[in-house]
Amino acid sequence: MHPARTRRPAPRVPSSPAARRSRAVARVLAVLAVLAVVFLPLAALAHDQLITSVPGDGETLTEFPTQISLEFNNELIDAAPALLIRDAASQTVYRATPEVSGRLATAPFPELPDGDYRINWSVVSSDGHRIEGSMPFVMATGLTGGATPVATQEATTEASTQAPAGEGGLADLPAAARIAIGVGGVAAAAGVLAVVLRARRGGIRGQ
Repeated sequence: MHPARTRRPAPRVPSSPAARRSRAVARVLAVLAVLAVVFLPLAALAHDQLITSVPGDGETLTEFPTQISLEFNNELIDAAPALLIRDAASQTVYRATPEVSGRLATAPFPELPDGDYRINWSVVSSDGHRIEGSMPFVMATGLTGGATPVATQEATTEASTQAPAGEGGLADLPAAARIAIGVGGVAAAAGVLAVVLRARRGGIRGQ
């Protein structure tokens, strides 16, 4: 009988420098993608949140409140806060600079006739970033007539819901937009690197 033959494992062919670079880049891109998905939403959640308001979101008011009140979960920074109210035709019927005190931003409530309205607000959160929002409400007090555009709160400077000069950038965008930009940036970088690597591999094979 012939002795059993022992199979030797095939010799391991060392990978080329280009292949090692490709694997390294792929690992880096995977890590960047995970970081973008995990940390960008956390950064967005770090901004202050509106917790209660007068009027409430979608509330129907049968009597006039004494003031508009916005309460946040942290103390605000008093830096160019702004508030306006638009009617159902998107006409601005009230514009004011809210008074900021701690977690509250307040302004006098205007005499608005019955109808559908929307409050748009803009404040600077405790982390130094501008945050904005809006909410609908309905007036049903029996006051008739049309709202007059634009009623500006007396004894205040005219304000707008736009960020003041010198502010802006990604920090001032809505959270969803910042997340989309971050993930899109990672995807774009991955695409560029993939094209470069394919071009390099093609060059090596052609040599």
